[in-house]
Amino acid sequence: MTEIVGGDYNMYSEENIVFTSALSITETGEENGVTYGEPQDPPLINGIKEIEIITGLDDGSANDLSGGLQKGFIYGNSYEIKVKSYISHAPQNKDWIKWMVKYHDLSQNSWVEIRLTAKGDYITLTINNNELCGRFVYVRAYLRYPEREAELKVWMHNRFRWFDRSKIDDQIKTVLKILGKLIKEAVRYVEWRHSIMQ
Repeated sequence: MTEIVGGDYNMYSEENIVFTSALSITETGEENGVTYGEPQDPPLINGIKEIEIITGLDDGSANDLSGGLQKGFIYGNSYEIKVKSYISHAPQNKDWIKWMVKYHDLSQNSWVEIRLTAKGDYITLTINNNELCGRFVYVRAYLRYPEREAELKVWMHNRFRWFDRSKIDDQIKTVLKILGKLIKEAVRYVEWRHSIMQ
């Protein structure tokens, strides 16, 4: 068998690719020869293209020191989310559609993926994990490839959603500085009182 290709030649497989010959298998390229590993992902033939939130998001602080607002999830609320479009067509069985929530855990400095038990083209997502507060949450719907199919990035408000976290941090630092100065003055006063009592 001789195969001549005048451009790129890509072969994709879910499992192994096996070549067997009674003599030898030779693959050569004019410049680089044979390459193994680091394969590209196959093109998606089907899957979830887009998802959308049906329930309105809630206002809260933009958390950027601007005093502005942004839309986002609120702890304890529920949100209806549905599949908006498919890469080519809807699956035969809507229960094949799976859902996931992904977020970055700041304390562990790692990504956390929570696979949801809900299946189908429509879910009600109840936000009841306080680890999600104060960061972006990524909601995914997928058939086979969660990292390559539909993803929606949504801000999750802090529990104190009307306050800008950066401003609160600055205010806490200011209060701590003032407390530090007061403590130093109190120590000086106690030392002075102690010295005059002797």
